[in-house]
Amino acid sequence: KLILLDSLLQEIWFESSMMSESDSDLGIIPNIMSRVNNKIQLHKHRKDADTDEESLYKTTHHKVKKMNKKKRVLLKDGLTYVTYKNISKKRRRYISDLYTTLLDSSWTYCVLMFTTSFYGSWILFAGIYYFICYLHGDLMEEHLPSAKSDWVPCILETDGFAACFMFSLETQHTIGYGTRQASTECPDAMFVVSVQAVLGCIIQAFMVGLVFSKLSRPRNRSKTIIFSNHAVITLRNNKLCLIIRIGDLRDDNFVLGTQISAKLLRGKISLEGEVYQEMQSLTINPDTTSESCIFFVWPLDIVHVIDKNSPFYTMNAADLARERFELLLIMEGTNETSNTTFQARYNSISIRINCC
Repeated sequence: KLILLDSLLQEIWFESSMMSESDSDLGIIPNIMSRVNNKIQLHKHRKDADTDEESLYKTTHHKVKKMNKKKRVLLKDGLTYVTYKNISKKRRRYISDLYTTLLDSSWTYCVLMFTTSFYGSWILFAGIYYFICYLHGDLMEEHLPSAKSDWVPCILETDGFAACFMFSLETQHTIGYGTRQASTECPDAMFVVSVQAVLGCIIQAFMVGLVFSKLSRPRNRSKTIIFSNHAVITLRNNKLCLIIRIGDLRDDNFVLGTQISAKLLRGKISLEGEVYQEMQSLTINPDTTSESCIFFVWPLDIVHVIDKNSPFYTMNAADLARERFELLLIMEGTNETSNTTFQARYNSISIRINCC
């Protein structure tokens, strides 16, 4: 501020000295005051611009630092580490696709759900049978099977809730021990028996289909596809190459229609300060787009030549250790035995790439 004021005073003295004696001192005052105001406004604008630039630099630096501390997107077992938040009706969307949700759930949850559904249906229908027998008078002491009377109950050999539960269990699973059965005295009991038989078939069919689908899922096939623990950057045929090794543990089960792709995932910051994820495809060899089948007779080397078109061209060993990115390798093929398509995924972060 003192420097700005001193420069303004010098300009005022210079202009007053250049004035002729006939000029009025009062005529120059408005001109000088307007110039002083313009100088002050320009100085404030430059100061605000410098402050905004400094704050933008600090914000960008903070975003880069925070972005480098993020966890990996893809885990070593191929599962993603992405969580969606602030999604409206998220649970309802999962329930609307219940079959896929159950396929993705654990075995413990599936077994618990089916056990609950079976026991719930047994107890529910046992309560209905008990209520029907109670209204019909079958549970009165003189009508019990131990009384040896001529009374015909709705369900034979029924004297309480335990007997109704056993009848419900035998009806739903068509066990039929031969002593406890429904009679023609109660049409409502006959109708409930038919409804339980249909519901029991639906539950069993759903359970068998879900268990078969979980056992035959191609995800288990991908567990026998192994990748190297580290990616290596080294010279091959006088070219700097990024090499990842992949192999199939099953020597009697070929993978048909193999497609292999490599992608580089890293965080970027736009000129406006927006943080986004950039996914860039890498050129690899062998190029599976021109081959219908890759023969895994021994471990296969996936080679990416680091040339001018490669995103690693401007990086050195220090940059690889400092910059955070993820190298994703995706293999997709068809299992020869089950004719199902599976996908094996590999992830390598920057600190797991060795330079040789």
